[in-house]
Amino acid sequence: MKPARSLLLVRPIDTADTFGGGYIVIPETVKVRLTAQQVEVVKVGQPEICEEDDCDHAHHTTSGGTRFHNFPAKRGMWLLIRPRTLMDTGAPERKLWLLRQADVLAI
Repeated sequence: MKPARSLLLVRPIDTADTFGGGYIVIPETVKVRLTAQQVEVVKVGQPEICEEDDCDHAHHTTSGGTRFHNFPAKRGMWLLIRPRTLMDTGAPERKLWLLRQADVLAI
């Protein structure tokens, strides 16, 4: 599956069940809360086209004059995202979601 323009294909981050050499066991509910807004990039779609003149994002411009938002994420990077912004891909067994590049808070 290839994400459309301005979208990312992401998967949830799986954390370890224990920390500190196995002395601290993390319950499943806590793990979910800690990683709810964290995802790993699987594939990156083409950059988002920007048509606003007063946009605050960093841009690059093609020779034809089309402006795109710079988006530095690459496959394997971990992202912090806005809550409730994931779109289901219809493949629950693979746990893959789509996410707008604009909904990424941090890399």
